[in-house]
Amino acid sequence: MASRAKKAKLEDDTNDLFTVEKVLDKRMGKAGREEYLIQWQGFPESESSWEPKENLQCVQLLADFEKEYAKREKPTTRRRPKTPEQDQSAASAEEEPNTNDAFGLNGKQLKCLVGLTRASGELHFLCKFSDDTARLLPTKEVNLRYPQQVIKYYESKLTLQEPLNDEL
Repeated sequence: MASRAKKAKLEDDTNDLFTVEKVLDKRMGKAGREEYLIQWQGFPESESSWEPKENLQCVQLLADFEKEYAKREKPTTRRRPKTPEQDQSAASAEEEPNTNDAFGLNGKQLKCLVGLTRASGELHFLCKFSDDTARLLPTKEVNLRYPQQVIKYYESKLTLQEPLNDEL
């Protein structure tokens, strides 16, 4: 793909031009903006950076990447119903998030859910991880990754009232 690198350029604040060699990955950034991991021509892969789509002018490279990305994101086989043993192993796998994720968790284990807040117009959980880092993650993502912890969090916030004797 490097031989097909287009003269796709990105201008920074100092008006320097950089050429995109390869699009490596994709994620949803802040405020739901698509960002792409870009390998720059003439720089090592360790110098790759996440760039918002609107800053990039490499239309063909992005289109080619999107085609490949769609192929690897689709499941290739149909899933069979799970046996009880598989259900048990899936429950333990819930604790470990996917290491190739859009939120950059890289295999971190959830320690606890600290709180819930509205940020950028949607609800987010404040998640504390086993390495004592904390991140705000969308509730949709946390519900998918850690459903048991979400249930425990909501249960801990419930206050049940006893009926008054008059109401019986």
